[in-house]
Parts: sequence; C-alpha cells; structure tokens
Amino acid sequence: MTGGTPPLLRLEGVTVRYRPDGPPALAEIDLTLRAGEWVSVLGANGSGKSTLARVLAGLIAPTAGAVILRGAPVGATETGLWPLRQAVGLVLQNPEDQIVAATVEDDVAFGPENRALPPDEIERRVTAALRRTGLEALRSVEPARLSGGEKQRLAVAGALAVEPAALVFDEATSMLDAEARARLLAVMREEQAAGRAIVHITHELEEAEVASRLVVLDRGRLRYDGPPAPFFTALAEGRLALPGLLPPFGVRLAQDLTARGIAVRPARFDPEAVVEAAWTSASKG
Repeated sequence: MTGGTPPLLRLEGVTVRYRPDGPPALAEIDLTLRAGEWVSVLGANGSGKSTLARVLAGLIAPTAGAVILRGAPVGATETGLWPLRQAVGLVLQNPEDQIVAATVEDDVAFGPENRALPPDEIERRVTAALRRTGLEALRSVEPARLSGGEKQRLAVAGALAVEPAALVFDEATSMLDAEARARLLAVMREEQAAGRAIVHITHELEEAEVASRLVVLDRGRLRYDGPPAPFFTALAEGRLALPGLLPPFGVRLAQDLTARGIAVRPARFDPEAVVEAAWTSASKG
C-alpha cells in the first residue's frame, strides 16, 4: 500500500526551535506519510515525538524546512496551516484535553459545526463516527460519566467526524488499561484498513511491531525510518541500543537466548515466535 502511493504528507528538512538560542526539538527531519500506512514513532522523553505530532497536525509551523501536503507547500501562518489541520486529526494522551461539550454527540459534532457544514451532513458524520468507535449507545451521555477508554474513543470519534486523511495518536494508549488499549488499537487498524494514514506515537515497543514503518527519534533527530523487523533484529542481536526505552519482551527473550548460545532469528518478536525459533535452532544444533 505504500510503494507506489503518492505521498499524502511530506516533511523536508523540518527543524523546530522553541527558543532562538535553544537546542532544536526537531532537527532536519525528512519524513513521508502515505494513505493507508501505519507509522509508529518511538523515542524516549525529550526525543521530539510530541513536537513531531504538533507539526504533522498543523498546530505549529517549523522554524525551518517545509511541510508538503498532497504536493503543495503548507504556509506558516494560521491561514496557511488550515489545510493541514483539516487533513490531519490529532488524538492526545489525555482525552479530557479534547472534550468540549456536554454530551457525547455534541462533542463529536463540534469539529463539523466549526466547519459550518449543513445540519444533515453533521448528523451523518456524527452517526458514522460514533458507529466506528462503538459509542452509538452513549451518544446522549455526559462525557464525565465515561470510562477512560470510552473518553479516548470519544476523542477519536471527534477526530473522525472531520473526515481527516490521517490520524495522529500522541501517546493515546499510555493511560489506558490493557482492554481499553486493545480496543483503541483495533480502531486504529480499522481506520488504516479504511485508507487513512495512521501515525502512532508511543513508548510501548510491543505496539510498534504491527506498524508498516517504524520511525525512531533521538534528541530531535531521525535515527531510523524503515520496517520494524530489521530494527528489532538489530536490537535482539545487540547491534543497536535505544536509550531510554525498554526493548519488547520478545526482543529481551531473544537477547537472553543468544547470550546462552541459542541463536534465534524469528520473523516476528512476539514471545511465541521467539520460542519457536529457539526450538528450531536447538534442534538443528
């Protein structure tokens, strides 16, 4: 889905400084995003992940470099950034930062209403967004009465209602329990299958293994941009370290087995695949 697809969004040499004399939050970032692609972004605290999310969503303009949307440069003014804000939906770590209305349906309608859409179109979008996120039965409920996972799905529904081409999730699973996290990841997969580009910013390396591409930031610089498998293989074989982040359990298991003389090169790094590769290696040895 990524090879011959024209870029939806491209960053060219993007640098962001919050103070003229301060270090760059992002430094000369080149990044391409295509429709139907899932890109996981990893990095320790302070690596520039949230700044990247803000650039992609059009909340801030880069200090230097260019943002290209569907082949056209995005301007640095409020008016210039508007097309980017329409094309990219942002879901934050804390959903309460995005809830603005007294009921679930009113909150989902907020974005379409701000775009002055006709009432029947707003109703269509609200109903579709609630259906896609499993919140149809809760449309008249006050957001304060929702669980944490339901609030996060409400934030997703609000983003979907503006019908963006891409969704950026900035640590959106970090405050959820295992069940709510799994449901949100399922929504992400459904939106990817529907053709939306997904940018999943996370510090959970296990979540990144399902991505089409993996992007790793380190102190504002792009350290890796490619398929997840070679990256995790390099971690398992000790050829690469990721400061500030704990490798997934499957990678640590492969590292421990290798240290004990059982070399493993699994196709995936979930624990079952690592154990199967270890048995294969041991039987040959």
